[in-house]
Amino acid sequence: MATKRSLPAVPAPAPERVVVGIAHDENVARRGLRDSLRESGIEVAIAVETLADLEVGLRSLPDVRVLVVQLHLPVKQMTEDLERLMRRSKLPVIVIGALNGPVVEALVQTWT
Repeated sequence: MATKRSLPAVPAPAPERVVVGIAHDENVARRGLRDSLRESGIEVAIAVETLADLEVGLRSLPDVRVLVVQLHLPVKQMTEDLERLMRRSKLPVIVIGALNGPVVEALVQTWT
């Protein structure tokens, strides 16, 4: 009686590496967000307090693919800083927190 031979297992392709940059003005929240992302398998290359710090840090971190930001700045200042960062870095940005609606609305109005 012939036995069936199984084919060798084909390894699944490795998932694309996700590398994130974070700007959050509260240290405890920034560390918590960083730790949560890392526990989910997402690499956090930089976690800083301001958008300016994030922009400077990105110059030496070419692997960063997405930015996560929350700051308690006036909407106008955050919008201007975020718009500059987005134009220079050309990376997608996730805005979290209470200001996300007004900031996103201001950005959309600026870019349309």
